Amino acid sequence: MSIRMKTDFRGSPPRPFRRENGIFYIRLRVGYRDIWRSCKTRVKREAEAYAYEIWFQHQKNDQKIMLQLPSSHLATELKSYQSTENYKTLKARTRHDRIRNAERFISYCKSKHVDNFEDLTPEFCESYLSSLGKTGKTFNTYRSDLLQVFAHTALRLSCENPFSKIPQRSTTRGETASKPKKAFTDEEITKILHYIKNSRKLQHADEWLKACRFAMYTGLRYEDIALLRYDSITDNVLELTPHKTETLVKKKILIKLPHELQKIFFRLNNLSDYIFPHLAADYPVYDTSGNRISGVSDPTKPFSKILKRLNITAPPGYSVGFHSFRVTLVTKLRQAGYTAEIIGGLVGHTNTLQTEHYNRAALAIDINKISYCEAK
Repeated sequence: MSIRMKTDFRGSPPRPFRRENGIFYIRLRVGYRDIWRSCKTRVKREAEAYAYEIWFQHQKNDQKIMLQLPSSHLATELKSYQSTENYKTLKARTRHDRIRNAERFISYCKSKHVDNFEDLTPEFCESYLSSLGKTGKTFNTYRSDLLQVFAHTALRLSCENPFSKIPQRSTTRGETASKPKKAFTDEEITKILHYIKNSRKLQHADEWLKACRFAMYTGLRYEDIALLRYDSITDNVLELTPHKTETLVKKKILIKLPHELQKIFFRLNNLSDYIFPHLAADYPVYDTSGNRISGVSDPTKPFSKILKRLNITAPPGYSVGFHSFRVTLVTKLRQAGYTAEIIGGLVGHTNTLQTEHYNRAALAIDINKISYCEAK
């Protein structure tokens, strides 16, 4: 490649060399030692142009030491990320998963002889993401995590994050994807409540019965119900920030408790900060490393066993669980004529499309207003 010179400086630009990972490097003399610098490209023409620009600035400023960039070793950058405010505000489980995903990526890079952030290219990163599996959900999850992990590195080096150039994949629900929950019918809810009320084997059956009724009339996720505190309720109004979105939008929801729940609430004795102390004790707690230090790994397992005993199943393409109470309430509200915005404000959705995601199996419930007449 012939390069049109901008000046009459002596010497010639350094010659790019291709390494095993396909990235071109140039060797420069800094002080009394040689250093290698990445050209950040696999294209020889671009590498030669880059080498000339570096050589030109080197001659122009006569400051060779400026060519030495701060260390950007991938493992070091991961440790640096763990000290950022973005990382500290995440839930323990989210921190654990994000670091695990990043360590897996760094291990892959090491196997390909890629050690520094500057050596990453969008093509290389996309190739790794594609090797994780066929589902777009996995692809997007790792892309999002790695984009966050190396965001501070890209900012520090004043360069573009290679993961930002990779578009998300459209997600399609395949066999390995999580299935949406179906809505309960009134008959199924009646069977569930009757079984729990008369069960002698289910531990903390009284709390489970009240928790199910809370879910029926509020649409709260199991985590929010299990960790519900007395100080969240004032003058028959429930005010809380859903745990799932508290680190993202910090959006509070206000629910005026219906008469059915008011009766339950006033029957409870205030011996604990938690309304359901046994369910709260069983809910898993993780340390900063993501290791479970208390609770059980699957706190809704007793409820899943109840559904299995009652032979309450889901149609093909769906699943059934405690979250089905939430789906049922949204479906009933939609049938009653409430707008998606109003429903979203009640259940804590961040957008109306997410609310529509729950609006299914409406024809399976024949009601004219919000009620669980058979389950009372």
